[in-house]
Amino acid sequence: MDKIRVLVKEPGKPAEVREIDNTLEAVQAIVGGHIETLRISDSVFCYLNDEGKLINLAPNFVIKNGRKVCDIVCGPAVFFRSDGEGNEISLTLTDIIACNMFTRRYDVANFILNGKPLTNLREG
Repeated sequence: MDKIRVLVKEPGKPAEVREIDNTLEAVQAIVGGHIETLRISDSVFCYLNDEGKLINLAPNFVIKNGRKVCDIVCGPAVFFRSDGEGNEISLTLTDIIACNMFTRRYDVANFILNGKPLTNLREG
């Protein structure tokens, strides 16, 4: 079984590099359910739980469009590289650095909504 190097970002924790089996089941085990794909750049993507908000997973990081926050990713996320043919492959060192910077910059702990940190969204 092939393994790939990914970056895993769990809510409230720094991102960490992991080597995982290159299988759907391995990714689903990390995100806790069915996956949804989010494009980060031309060749870097992120898998997340497609029901993260519905099942009340903790907020993780925001997605911005220009200066506006347009979405919040809830639950763990797995960053990986695509080979252009739809296959997941290991992140390069440059990818890992860029994804780490992305997750630090857009971590929900850095954002406030209506006077409350986004980390408190589940508290009502």
